[in-house]
Amino acid sequence: SNLSYPMLQLKSQLFGFSNPKDPRDFSVGISGCARAALWQDASVLFATMHAGKVYPNVFVYNATISAYEKSGHWQHALRLFQLMTFTQVFPTVVSYNSMISACEKGGEWE
Repeated sequence: SNLSYPMLQLKSQLFGFSNPKDPRDFSVGISGCARAALWQDASVLFATMHAGKVYPNVFVYNATISAYEKSGHWQHALRLFQLMTFTQVFPTVVSYNSMISACEKGGEWE
């Protein structure tokens, strides 16, 4: 795995002894990745949730979309937004704003 050292520490804390099942734990980690523009690490955490049968809530989706948006990966943000609606997690104003910003940064605003 090609994770940054801080992300490896976070993953080991998340999946050490407690094996969290609360999406809020992931939301915090993914938000940290978004702030640091570590979109790959945010993706890994998001995928790890599914592997652990932890179902993302709107905050997890928003944090992950934001990580993609901040890193200029509008295609990933769009795919995740589509998955969000497909899984019946309802987008919020934050979801739409992050998606609009991602498309704008990618020159896909039309």
